Order: sequence, then C-alpha cells, then structure tokens
Amino acid sequence: MNLVFQVIFTIMGAFLSVALTVIFVQNGRQIKQLGTEMKHLGERMDEGFKKMDNTLTKISELIVAENNKFAELVVSEERNTRALIESCLKGKKYGRESIK
Repeated sequence: MNLVFQVIFTIMGAFLSVALTVIFVQNGRQIKQLGTEMKHLGERMDEGFKKMDNTLTKISELIVAENNKFAELVVSEERNTRALIESCLKGKKYGRESIK
C-alpha cells in the first residue's frame, strides 16, 4: 500500500512540475510583452506631452502679442483723447463741435 501512494505522489509531482513550468513560461512571456507595451505607451505619452507643451507655448505667445497690441491701442487712444481735450480747451474746432 505504501508503494502505491509513493507511485501516485511521484506521478502527481511530475505532472504538477510540468504544469507549473508551462504556466510560469506563459506568464513570463506575458510579462515581457506587457513590458514592451508599457514602454511603447510611455513613448507615445511623451510625444503627446511634447505636442501639448508646444501648443501651450504657441498659445501663450499669441496671448502676449494680443496684450501688447491692446496696450499700444490704449496708449494711442489715450494720446488721441488728450489731444482732443487740449484742442477743445483751447477753443479749436475738433470733430463735430467745439467745447468752450
């Protein structure tokens, strides 16, 4: 009886050894494939972040340019307004009517 159990356990041990080896090999392949996919995904994310940085840089440059144009417009309108007020105070005709 003891010999029967030894044979059964030996056969089960060999079967489990082969089965676990196959499972571990498959898991190793899957882990390796997952690693390469994660590397590829990381590269794609880096490219996306670079594009986003370039876009934000362009947007900020446009905003600065618009702010500069607006500042120039305000300054020129301030000069025109000052000239209008001075001419009106001096009694010169400017525009539709003069203010005395």
